Amino acid sequence: MKGKIITSVIAILLLLAAILLDFPYDYYVILRWVICGVAIYQAYTAYLTNKQNWMWIMGGVAFVFNPILKLYLSRGGWSIIDLITIGLFGASIFYLDKTGGNSIDR
Repeated sequence: MKGKIITSVIAILLLLAAILLDFPYDYYVILRWVICGVAIYQAYTAYLTNKQNWMWIMGGVAFVFNPILKLYLSRGGWSIIDLITIGLFGASIFYLDKTGGNSIDR
């Protein structure tokens, strides 16, 4: 359970930094790998807890940030995607838990 929270917080901080600061291109390449990995982990957690909607949402995030079949957008476009993703990772902290508490599926 702590791993899910820690990975979400790290992803949120990295995405905020990408929006607020100007980094070399390599940062954004690494960002794709990290966010894709965290989203896959979150999708797997959703699968294990039978939260189908969260599984598909996080699968979609992984697809958008995947580092192999890259999606090319402007910096402004990525900022919007980053903000949406921050919201999703933030919500996943509260709604995607193994105890079966709150869920977007309800």
